[in-house]
Amino acid sequence: MSPNKPSNLSKEQLVAIVEQVQAILYQDEDANGEAIWTPDKEWDSDTTTEISQALNRRGLRPAEVAFVKE
Repeated sequence: MSPNKPSNLSKEQLVAIVEQVQAILYQDEDANGEAIWTPDKEWDSDTTTEISQALNRRGLRPAEVAFVKE
């Protein structure tokens, strides 16, 4: 089964996904636990896992191995 196509999502859903991915990649906490934007935030395998989970919550993960159809 193919994953949901991003084109099937509403503008609001797409914006929400991009905001989530942006936060995963660039948001951090300062010494007081306040959220800050960090352009040089280090990424690791957990970063990839978090992005994958964000896409999965919107049905953008394939359920099985399948050929890519344009």
